[in-house]
Order: sequence, then C-alpha cells, then structure tokens
Amino acid sequence: MKRILLAAAGLLSLGNAAHAGPVVFFGGFHIYSTSGCVGWDPVRAFRLATLQVPVAGSTNGTDSTITTFMGKNNNAFQLRNGVFTSTFKWVEATGVDGRVWTYSAMVKVTAKTPTTITTSTTSAEIIGSIKGGFGNPECVANFRLNGVRLP
Repeated sequence: MKRILLAAAGLLSLGNAAHAGPVVFFGGFHIYSTSGCVGWDPVRAFRLATLQVPVAGSTNGTDSTITTFMGKNNNAFQLRNGVFTSTFKWVEATGVDGRVWTYSAMVKVTAKTPTTITTSTTSAEIIGSIKGGFGNPECVANFRLNGVRLP
C-alpha cells in the first residue's frame, strides 16, 4: 500500500510540474461554523470539492469557481471575471439535488495558502464564507477547503 501511495504521489508531482494546462485543486470542504441557518445546520458536513481560480500561464480563464459534492447534493459557486477576496462578492450559484436550480449567494475568502497560486502550485488551502449558500438565504457558512492539484 505504501508503495502505491508513493508511486501515485510521484506521478502527481510529475504531472503537475510538466504542464501549464488548467490549474484545478481537488480535496475536502468542511463547514466549521454557521450563523442564521434556520432549519438547516451544515456544521460538520464534509464534502468533496474543487477550486479553480485565474492563474497566469494556465488555461483557467478569468473566472473563480468552488464546487462541492456530497451525495446527491452538489453546489457550484462561480465568480465571473474575478478572484475571491476578503469582501463578499455575488456569485452564480447552482445546486443539483435531483434537479438543477440556481439561487443567489455571495462568497468571500479570508485566507489562502499559498497567497499566490501559480502553475507549479501542488496544493492549496482557502478559508472563507458563503452567504446564502445551499439555497438558504440567511445562512452564513464558514468553510475550509484543502485541495491537491489535479494532473
């Protein structure tokens, strides 16, 4: 098992450094606190997630996107032509849970490691908040997303 993990890590690192295509991170998304979430408390809800932001020299384009996956409940938060900052910004929010629906939400990122993501970045962590996310207009969900670069 250890050999398989080491081999996989080696392949990922080679793939990441060798190309300048899309820069997308895949990992875990954890909501660690909330406020105003009437009738729904997503704290401790662990989801899989992806993060894609504009990166110089990549094919990412100008949009920033966070997607979350948890069973049949999936959400995407896309900021057109911009990057997430420490100020809430309106995003295009889409949910899928047996049907596809759109709703109003805002996202802010209060911390990012590394502070600058490049085409050679192999992992990233962001901490932020989603207001109105998951179809609950008054809910503010504070989250942490940790991801490794997809090859």
